[in-house]
Amino acid sequence: KRIKDVKHVRNFLLPRGYDGLERGKDTDGTPAQLWDPKTGKCIATLRPSPKNKQALEETIWADFTPDGREVITGHWLGSINRWRASDGTHLAQHPGEPIPIQNAHISPDGSRLLVQCYPSPRWDYEKPPFTPVFAVRDLATGKELSRWQCKEELSAIRVRGDGRLLLTIASGNVEDPLSMGRTVHIRSAETGKVVAELRGHRETITAAEFLPNGTQVVTSSLDGTVRVWQADGIPAGRGFVLPGRAKTFRY
Repeated sequence: KRIKDVKHVRNFLLPRGYDGLERGKDTDGTPAQLWDPKTGKCIATLRPSPKNKQALEETIWADFTPDGREVITGHWLGSINRWRASDGTHLAQHPGEPIPIQNAHISPDGSRLLVQCYPSPRWDYEKPPFTPVFAVRDLATGKELSRWQCKEELSAIRVRGDGRLLLTIASGNVEDPLSMGRTVHIRSAETGKVVAELRGHRETITAAEFLPNGTQVVTSSLDGTVRVWQADGIPAGRGFVLPGRAKTFRY
């Protein structure tokens, strides 16, 4: 629903112990927290039991499941945890990743979790590009369904409703935004294989998203256009051009 009036926005602070990803392994200085949006009161801090040393590392990612009943968190040393969204009760911990979690993406239908991982325990700024490893898991059980490594650095990822297709945009030189990718790849979530390329934008693609029907994709670009594409089994195409007044479209 559209928010018509915003009268006040409360300030939320990071935990006092936070000092970045280089802290030790004894405490989690960046736990996820549940908040009441009406009062700003913290409902729960999502910190797993200290008996599991793996779970004490930094919380890198957290998101609600599509039905809003649970929260999934990913941690620096690879553990994945499930929590009850209403009160923060710890429900389960899935088998951890052997490498640090960078991000994760829950499919809109709530069936799958796409875990995006670092290729090494520490970020190496001197050895670009950064090519992530992906693991596809069953969200309910945590069972791994497939694993693959991308051959290019990605700036954006979107998951189709059924969790079987991905949209990826390749990164370019971060110091030169105009060098970023002008092509969106549609990939199989199971294998990472590119099944279609969406080419046609003249400048950097800033956003790409599946439409709710899952059969079409919308992209936007610094060239000032929005394009609509067919998503299933269609090779490179030009789409439909909707001229925009602004030169930049964002998520």
